[in-house]
Parts: sequence; C-alpha cells; structure tokens
Amino acid sequence: MQANESIHSRIRRLRAERGMSLSKLEHLSGINKVHISNIESGKRRPSAQSVGPLAKGLGVEPEYLIEVCNWDLRDYDVEARYWHDVDERAEDECWPWTGRIGHHGYPRMWVNYREVRAARFGYKLLVGDIPDGMTIDHTCNNAGCMNPKHWQLVTGAENSRLRWEREKG
Repeated sequence: MQANESIHSRIRRLRAERGMSLSKLEHLSGINKVHISNIESGKRRPSAQSVGPLAKGLGVEPEYLIEVCNWDLRDYDVEARYWHDVDERAEDECWPWTGRIGHHGYPRMWVNYREVRAARFGYKLLVGDIPDGMTIDHTCNNAGCMNPKHWQLVTGAENSRLRWEREKG
C-alpha cells in the first residue's frame, strides 16, 4: 500500500482484493451500495459512523482505513499497536501517548471495531481488570500518560475531586 493512498482508493482496493461486489459489501456493512460507490469514486467522504461498518465488512480495523501514516500497523495485533503509540521513558517519567487524542484530551484507540480510551486498554493489559464504577486517575495529572505507575483506580467522584485539588494547588 502506498503511504499517500486515500481512504477512497483504500476501500476500493480492499474490496477488489477480496473479490467483493458492491452488493456483498452492502450486505456485510449495512451501508448502501450507491453510497459505497460514491465513496470509492471520491464523490463522497465516509462519515465517522460509516468507517466502522465498512471496515468490518472489509475485514480490517477502522484505523486501517483512516490512518495517514505507518501502514505497517495493519499487520500488528492490538497490543503491538498500543505499544507503538506509547513513548516509553524512564520508570518515574510520564510515558506520552503519541496516537490519536479524542474528546477532552484522552488518548483513544480502536479495539475490535470500537474506539476505547487507551489508558483503560493499557490498564487491563498491564495491571488487570477495572471493576465496575471505577475509573483511572492519572496521579501525574496528565491524561496522555501511559505509565502504569502513574495510574490508580478511583471512583468517578474521587477522580473529579483529585483533579480539582491538583489544578487548584
């Protein structure tokens, strides 16, 4: 794949490689075949809501369709993609997230066709399960930090209180 390949040509190429008709992709994705044709021809841009279903229909992760660089990530498993976007530093330093930042400044990534907070994925990967009602507090007050030594589980109310205290004082 070429690094400058557009999302339009990516979708068209993937469908062709799979020998898939527009009707078949429509069936698998739930996206109207006329709309898919318009996307492939560049007449329309896929909406944020249509990227996930199109990717699922094509058998790829959504970020494979929308990522603008580092195409080799398509072959990595989700754990490798997580580590690709973590700038791991010394044990006591913040480990900045270099991937996508979503609403409110929280790092995001795609896992099984769903966008999730990267810190939650990292916590489950490196520490363990997150009980219901608990959230991750960044003791460094840096929402983009992926260092598990800077994480602690707290309730949502406690997280808000701690953040307020850190910002105030």
